[in-house]
Amino acid sequence: DSLYSKGGQLIVQGELGVAKSYFEKAAVKFKEAGKWEEYVACQNYIVTINFSFYDFKDQTQSLFEIIRIAYERLDSNNVVLANSYRNLGIYHMYYKGAYDSSSYYFNQALTKLNSLDVADSIDFSETLYYSGQSDFYQGDIRNAQSKLLEVVDYYGSLKNRYIGDAFNVLGNTYWAMGKHDSALVCYQNARENNIKNWGMYSSQVAWNNNNIGYVYNARNQYHLAQNYFEGARLIREKILDTSNPELADSYAYLGMINTYLKNYKKAIEFDL
Repeated sequence: DSLYSKGGQLIVQGELGVAKSYFEKAAVKFKEAGKWEEYVACQNYIVTINFSFYDFKDQTQSLFEIIRIAYERLDSNNVVLANSYRNLGIYHMYYKGAYDSSSYYFNQALTKLNSLDVADSIDFSETLYYSGQSDFYQGDIRNAQSKLLEVVDYYGSLKNRYIGDAFNVLGNTYWAMGKHDSALVCYQNARENNIKNWGMYSSQVAWNNNNIGYVYNARNQYHLAQNYFEGARLIREKILDTSNPELADSYAYLGMINTYLKNYKKAIEFDL
């Protein structure tokens, strides 16, 4: 239990790699003791941390094994089982791009959480966040927006450090609807929260800078767009490998914006 508690504390502190090692050790002990709910909870945390590190290698077997154990050893209406479905949905959405499947698993998770009367919980809100993302990818913008507004409201009440991610996707829904002013407000809120929670030099802030730059570019405010695209580039050059496609994305947008500003020599440097 102490290993599990320590892992949870480390997640709150953002020490995900160290937290994973604690959950792995705790999972072994819980399995030996036949504490299946705690074992499944540990496995879910391990998978979630892997996803946080963009480790989406084929985890189908391990995810289905977690669900099998949860069904065999636990009550079918259980929070950890619902979270197992959520993780399966995340895997299908991000790794496989199978949005129909991801929606199915997110709905399974939400149904179970609703049956447990935990709609006002972090588990429900996190699942709703991913479900909103899945809706967005499938073009169901209004449904995605409705879910994300609920998530932002709940995360805000908790001062949850992932509120920046929710604001960012909410901004994407407004952008898709052509409501660029509302999108900009969301992207700025996302940036502010991500700087506070993750620091200036984080991939989240780089994406926020890029998105803000997109809005200013659409408004033909090219100098402002250039400032934010440049900010994204500087972050990515500091934290990413030179072969990372996100860095190439920054160069492409800086090449474009310098062309608009008639800084042709600078534009060519970024296009090379």
